[in-house]
Amino acid sequence: MFVSLGTPSSFELVIIGLAATLVFLIFSLLRKSSLDYVPGPSPSRSLFGLEHDLESSNDKPFEKLTKWRAEYGPVYKIPGCFWVRPCQCSRVAQFHGDGLLSAHGKSHQRQRKLLNPAFSTAQLREFLVLFQKATKEARHRSWILFISRGENVVDMADWATRISLDAIGESTFGHTFGAVEGKSDTDNLMKSNRRTHVALRRPSRWDLLARAVRRHIPLSVSLKVFHLFETKESRIFRMAGNVRRVNAVDILSKAKDNDAFNDESKKDILSVILRSYKAEEPNKRMNDEEVIAQTATIIQAGHGTTGTTTSWLIYELANHPEDQMRIVEEIKAVRAKIGFDTEFAVADYDAMPYFNAVIKENLRFHSVISFIARQASCDDTIPLATTIISQTTGKPLTSLPVKKGQRVLLDFESYHKMREVWGEDTNKWNPSRFLDPELRKKQDITVGVFSNLMSFSGGVQGCIGWRFALIEIQTIITSVLERFEISLSPEGLKIVPCRAGVVFPMIEGKLDKGMQIPLIVTKRNLHVD
Repeated sequence: MFVSLGTPSSFELVIIGLAATLVFLIFSLLRKSSLDYVPGPSPSRSLFGLEHDLESSNDKPFEKLTKWRAEYGPVYKIPGCFWVRPCQCSRVAQFHGDGLLSAHGKSHQRQRKLLNPAFSTAQLREFLVLFQKATKEARHRSWILFISRGENVVDMADWATRISLDAIGESTFGHTFGAVEGKSDTDNLMKSNRRTHVALRRPSRWDLLARAVRRHIPLSVSLKVFHLFETKESRIFRMAGNVRRVNAVDILSKAKDNDAFNDESKKDILSVILRSYKAEEPNKRMNDEEVIAQTATIIQAGHGTTGTTTSWLIYELANHPEDQMRIVEEIKAVRAKIGFDTEFAVADYDAMPYFNAVIKENLRFHSVISFIARQASCDDTIPLATTIISQTTGKPLTSLPVKKGQRVLLDFESYHKMREVWGEDTNKWNPSRFLDPELRKKQDITVGVFSNLMSFSGGVQGCIGWRFALIEIQTIITSVLERFEISLSPEGLKIVPCRAGVVFPMIEGKLDKGMQIPLIVTKRNLHVD
């Protein structure tokens, strides 16, 4: 191994990075903000701005944002740690690697273009067949274990996450995770998820300070040197990232020598990833880290956020048995047409209007991703749907100029509760709003990739797999309701939202136990297997 005398040591890289950060911060503090005229809560004299206030309210995740929106309107500024709003790319990269979630600019465009064929409508139909088979098998395995123990209370949060992981593994990668049976490798993944949730729920001031320093340093440098003085949070993130990496490498190593994946006609996710890895043209090739990162990202997104969304939906169906029965009646109507030996097609799921209205209402009512940050890559101007009043001139403003490097926080939860968009009963569960033909006419804005919702974000960085996520939810819920009735636990436990990266369902008074939804399950015989 040869080392150049001009190569800086890790310690020198840290010093250089910190010095650059200090210069940047001093410059930032002396520079007049382009947002001085935007209303917002008074900046704290603390180094942490209001970022610690926001992060320390995770047990009541929407309280601060709801209060600020009510006081300052739909557009307002929040001073963060070092007086700027955090960018999450470094934390995402720690979790998943340099993949689609953390990439931006030309790198994101290239990766998305390579992966797009795997998420086409044609692939959706192939995915559905495999996912239905995997879901059915995973459900049978879990209920056999469940019934054999003579129990009737299931933690639906844990179960939905595990069945999603098993089904996404089988249908997407041909890989058996064994999450339902509790295989040791998968348990490591589940445990690392829980540890991460705990860390994100209550970040310390030191964690916030480390995040703020890290976001001003190039990602490539940050990932290499910040392990030298880790916080508890960053150490948990690194360990969780290692677990995901091990899973991804295991899947890829088993598949890479299979010549079947070289067939250009195969557009499934694994084939597309492996062919990109072997491609010779630079613009069509993904390197080792990107291939591993894409695999880890799909695994996590396919069972993490989707599993959490599904568990919230199952809870709402238990909480609203009348909605559960309406969906069962729609399932019966479809079965009357296609029979009991035929699996649902995409069109069959779409033929159940109330079922789909319930799914949409769940996405609106429970913003699993409550907000995201976007950073301006150049000076730009954002048009505003609602006029704001300048705090310096008193004049109305219809656009918002932003400087390169400024962060914009997109508050999905507040948008999903806007009366101007969703009606006067936005804080109530009401799936029928999506069956109201007047609703769309009243909405004078169109955002997101699905039904005017921001659950899958939007624009060029909208969720590439949103159609697959919907099919996943439809398949799991239909599979469950055909055979089982779900009802609330007689213990009267209160399920509350808690933000820990995403917004999880937890039991009030037992937040330290993590994500939980204990529900009663009884058999329903729509047909016999």
